[in-house]
Parts: sequence; C-alpha cells; structure tokens
Amino acid sequence: MADVAKNEVGARIREARERLNMKQKKLAKLAGFSHHQQISAIEQGQRDIRANELMRLASALHVEMGVLLGTQPFPDTHLVQWRERPEEGADESEARLVQRAKRFHHLLEMTEARPQTLPQFEIQDRASAEAEAQRAVDSLIKQLDLGSRPAASLQKILESEFHVLIWFEDLGSDGSAACTHSEHGNAILVNSSEVPWRRNFDIAHELFHLVTWNSLGPGNPRSDDWNQEEIERLANTFAATLLLPAEEVRAELYARADEGKIDGTDLIGIAVDFGVSTEALLWRLKTLGFLKYAQAKELLDDQGFRQTDRGQRRGRRHSPKRQLPSTFVWLAFLACMKGALSRSRMAEYLETSLVELPLLLEEHDISEKEERDYQETVVAF
Repeated sequence: MADVAKNEVGARIREARERLNMKQKKLAKLAGFSHHQQISAIEQGQRDIRANELMRLASALHVEMGVLLGTQPFPDTHLVQWRERPEEGADESEARLVQRAKRFHHLLEMTEARPQTLPQFEIQDRASAEAEAQRAVDSLIKQLDLGSRPAASLQKILESEFHVLIWFEDLGSDGSAACTHSEHGNAILVNSSEVPWRRNFDIAHELFHLVTWNSLGPGNPRSDDWNQEEIERLANTFAATLLLPAEEVRAELYARADEGKIDGTDLIGIAVDFGVSTEALLWRLKTLGFLKYAQAKELLDDQGFRQTDRGQRRGRRHSPKRQLPSTFVWLAFLACMKGALSRSRMAEYLETSLVELPLLLEEHDISEKEERDYQETVVAF
C-alpha cells in the first residue's frame, strides 16, 4: 500500500475509532492485534495493513471496508433515538444498529423482498398530541391486525410483514431500547437483559418513535420545541394503548370480577395474560377510568402486592432465544443461494466466522440439506 494511501486509511481508522470513543487498546483486542502500538502505527501510516487485518478492523469498528478505504462515507449514527441511553457503550451500539439496518436493507434489495410500508403519523403540537397519538394507535391496530393479545404478535408482524429489524442486545442495567429510521428502513434495538414484558413494551414504545419520526425524530426542527420527557410520556401512552386494547381489557376485567370487584391477584393475572408489566396495566386502567390515580399508586407502593407480582411471574424471566433476527438470517441465506452474496460475506453479515456459520444456520432451522434443495430447485427451473 502506497504511503499516501496508508496515511489516508490510517486517518480514517482513527476517525472511525474516535467516533466510537474507543481506545486503541480496545480496538487492538477486538481486531485481534497483540498490542495497541500496532493500531497506533497503522493510524499514523507507519505500518502496512493486510486485507484480512483491514477486514477485522472494519468489523470491530462497525463500518464497511469501503468506509476505511475512502470509497464510502461514514454512517450517520445521529439517526438513533434512545429511550434510556447507556452510560457506556452507547456509541458502539448505535454504530452496530445503523450498520445492521443498512445490511438488512441491502439484503431486502438482493432478495427483491417487498415489505409493507410502515405508515408515518403527524404530531402537530402539544394541544392535539394525545388525540393524534390515539388516532395513530387506532389506525395501526387495524393495519397490523394484532389480535386480542397484541404483545404476542407485534414483534412477528413487524418483522415478517413490515420488515422492521428488531435486534436484541445486552445493554446492561442502564440501557433500555433505541430505534433508527432512514432510507435504509426501520430498526429497533431492545435490551435482551430486560424481562419479557418490558421487552414487549419497549418494542411498542419504539414503534411510536418510528411512526412519528418525521414529526418528532432526532434532528427534526419540530421536535426541538418539545421536552424529551414529553415525547417519552406520549410514547408510553401509545405503547400501553396498543398492547392493552380497551375492549379486550374491559372484557377480561368483567370476566374476572366478583360482584363488581377484582382483587390484586387477578389484576396481576391480566397483566401476565396481556404480556405487559402490572404497572403498565394499572396506569392503563387509570386512563380507562377503572382506577383513580391514588388507587394505582397505592397498589404499586404496596410491598405485598409487589411480592405477589414477582411470584406470579417466576419462571417467565427468559432471555430471547436468538440474538440475530430470524428474518435477517433467512434473507442472508437466500441472498447467498441466489448468488448475490458470497458465503464469506454472509458470515460477515451474520457476525460469525465461516467455521461457525453452519451451526448458526442450524440454530435458525436452516440446514445444509435446505441449501442443496434450494440449489437443485434453481437448477431445475
């Protein structure tokens, strides 16, 4: 590599690293270098870079190789909106989410998939915000056809019919969820360490941000007039309304009530049945007029009620079985079978090695036999 090229590539590697607030020592470890001084030498243009090293650096920095070579621009990670931004690792999580969204969009193009378009709803001002959010929920409930228990079907419908990329990642105890919306489509990042009912709510909450992105998304002048807490409260109301449809909640309350009264255990059971936290249910009941604010708060402050809630949810705190979305894996597989994506590139997209690729495919119910059957079908046609 010529000295000028080495200097340019080294400078772009340094810029990519600094964009992530990453130290040379960490990059060296992630990219498989024995010492951070090797990274320093590369960034200063004092050391040649082999192709496999450049590939490892691009992977560690969550950019395509073209970015480091100067043939592609740096991605705009400011297009990520957080619910609760982690104190550590947020820059890397944002870069990963944007890269994954772009790759997902690329896979959709290569496989000629035609997903439904996720609608956009206008939120004009504070005075009409709640009414406009309610109209958005009503419209989405009809369009998405989520059934009587929306939490059970929301993720699957968003992934399979609207091709919203939903990715689970361990964000630690101080990170919740994030999303991004661009010409590359829609993506949601969910904290895999959260309990299932919180993850359900996070997906619905982030859906609000996606469908109101043009009004309240990052960088939108209109959103600058809002307090972020106001937007988050609106998103919470939207999520609760989507996951707890009024008619279904009323029907469940009446079915469990005894002489017009319902006890705390039944309330917890309803929350579990709808796949939401008991807190979300109580505030929804307050909105629907079944509880007063003081009653909801009294229950939430009752330690015995809290203990019963934890007891009824024991054994339900499972983590997502798969970190990689199955739709993402299947599209990568189909793109490879169509010859649009090499096997090594498929492994890169799926963030694994060629050696581990067959095992990953099997985890998503894709076997070597299916590869052969697909290839034979293509030949037969």
